[in-house]
Amino acid sequence: MASILSALNILIVHYGQHAPWVVFLLPLLAGCGFPVSIDLVVVTSAALTATIIPKLAWALYFSLLSGCYLSAWVAYWVGRKYGLQLLKMPFLRKMLPSNRVERIRLFYQKHGCLTLLVGRFIPFGVRNCLFITAGMSRLPFGKFMMQDGLACALWTSVLFFSSHLLSKHCLFLPHYLFIFNLGIFCLFAITVIGIICYKRYTLIKRALVSQKPPR
Repeated sequence: MASILSALNILIVHYGQHAPWVVFLLPLLAGCGFPVSIDLVVVTSAALTATIIPKLAWALYFSLLSGCYLSAWVAYWVGRKYGLQLLKMPFLRKMLPSNRVERIRLFYQKHGCLTLLVGRFIPFGVRNCLFITAGMSRLPFGKFMMQDGLACALWTSVLFFSSHLLSKHCLFLPHYLFIFNLGIFCLFAITVIGIICYKRYTLIKRALVSQKPPR
């Protein structure tokens, strides 16, 4: 992570006039499947605007907002155009089995914007899987645009401005991003496992009740 932070620092600080384009293109690469941490880009950009290049704060914010928003479009259309081919890849086939794609599609239909809003705050590639699944499920693109626009604006604003504020008091904030993301991911995983265990317990309990002979 230190090498990634150093590279971002060089790109943003020493090429300040091109920094908005740099932070705009990096999320697009993440949407295409490249191993780029959007969270790290947002937090590092905010930290630098708080400490070294304050004049670029709004330029970097809107560049990040646009890049993160369009990144979801890229992942959506990758899933929509190449969904079946993607499922032939062993890695994605394990992450996105057909039954899971169907469950996510139904969850989208039931909860709508809430799915994308929660997904935006989950790191480690989960949000990209949600976008790809939305495309594979052929959810209306216009509806996806509007719902994710709200989710993206909220996520980017919260992460950027909170990082900007905290960086004034903690110069090494980007170094703690991995721990922060890991905590969010673990919390999400525990929640999902808890829901699954509760549902299975409920089903088993109902099955046992139905098997009891009437008195």
